[in-house]
Amino acid sequence: MSTAHGIRRLARQARQDLPGHIAGDHLDDAARVLDLGLADGSIRHLRAAGGSLAPVQLKWLGITDDDTHAKAARLASEAIRHAIRVRNENPQASGGPAVWQYAQRQRAAVELAAAFREQAYL
Repeated sequence: MSTAHGIRRLARQARQDLPGHIAGDHLDDAARVLDLGLADGSIRHLRAAGGSLAPVQLKWLGITDDDTHAKAARLASEAIRHAIRVRNENPQASGGPAVWQYAQRQRAAVELAAAFREQAYL
């Protein structure tokens, strides 16, 4: 079984255990980005999924029962375990080119939006 397949299975489990929570979306994004060969992006999404399952985040959403918190803790640890697996399978995934390519595209998009905004106000 591939790592991306395991991440997708975890996303389905997250949607079942925590319907409407964003963790499932982060996990799906992690699998999709991993399929594209961008391990750094996958690791970021996996960490975001784990962070969104923190007790403080759950309390903000009004989730206070122990059973759901226990499920979230298990899902968070699985997300982090997958992040470690992705990193181990891709040793170059430590701030490599994918991160810089993404940052450059983001910077270009922000500059384009700023230029458009300036023209709109002229």
